[in-house]
Amino acid sequence: MIKSLYICSMQTMHKYINSELKAYDNVFKGYAALWESEDLENDVFKKGSIKRAYKSYTLLFNHNFNDVVGKVVNIKSDDKGLLVEFDFVNTDRGKEVKQWVMEGAVTGLSIGFVPRDFDYKEPSGRVFKNVSLIEVSLVSSPANPDARIFKSNDFYKSIDIFVKAIQQHTDKLVSLKDFFTEYIKNIEERYSKTQSAIKELSENIEKLSKKLSYLEDTQTIVEDIIYKMHNKFSQTENELSVLLNKILKNYG
Repeated sequence: MIKSLYICSMQTMHKYINSELKAYDNVFKGYAALWESEDLENDVFKKGSIKRAYKSYTLLFNHNFNDVVGKVVNIKSDDKGLLVEFDFVNTDRGKEVKQWVMEGAVTGLSIGFVPRDFDYKEPSGRVFKNVSLIEVSLVSSPANPDARIFKSNDFYKSIDIFVKAIQQHTDKLVSLKDFFTEYIKNIEERYSKTQSAIKELSENIEKLSKKLSYLEDTQTIVEDIIYKMHNKFSQTENELSVLLNKILKNYG
C-alpha cells in the first residue's frame, strides 16, 4: 500500500513538473536596454530613463510594425536595465522566428523610443535621461551587443520548478507520514486493548478451570461416600438377615 502511494505521489510530481515547464516553454525574457552601457552608436540610457508610453506592446521583428511576431507580457525596470518577457504568436511567422531563437540564430533585443530629455556627449553620442517607449523588437543585430534574450525556463528556472515540486510533494509525504503515524497508533491502541481482553479471558478461564477441578474433586469425594455407604448398607443387610434367621430358628 505504501509503495503504491509513493509511486502515485512521484507520478503526480512528474506531471506537475512537466506542466510547469510546458507553461514556460513559450515564454522568453531578456534585456531590451541596459543602463549606463554605451551602445555601438555611443548612446547611453540613464537608470530608469525609459518610460512606458502604452499599456501593452507587441513584439516586432527588426523594428518593422508590419512584422509582428509576438507579444510582450511583462516589462520591468531593474538595477541592470529594461527587462522584458514575451512569447511568440501562433502563426507561421511567429513559429519561424521562435525557431530561430531556439537555435540561437537570433538573440538580440532593441527598443524604439521618442527622446524627451537627453544630453549630447563628446566626441559623439547622447545620454538619454527620459524617453518614451514606443516598441520592443527582436533584432538580428542589436545596437547594444549585450541586449540579449534568454530562455526563461533555462537551467536555473528548471531547478526552481523542480525544487518547488519537491517542496510541495515533501509536504504531502509529511502529511502521509502523519496519517500512517496516527494509523499505527490506533492499531497499537487496539492491540493493547485486545491484549488486555485476552489476559482477562485467560484469567477467567484459569478461574473456571480451578472451579471445574474443585467440582471434579467434590464429585470424586461424593462417589467415594456413596460407594462406602453402599458397602456398609450391604454389610448391614447381611447381618440383619443372619440375625433374623437365628430368631426364626429359636421360636420356630
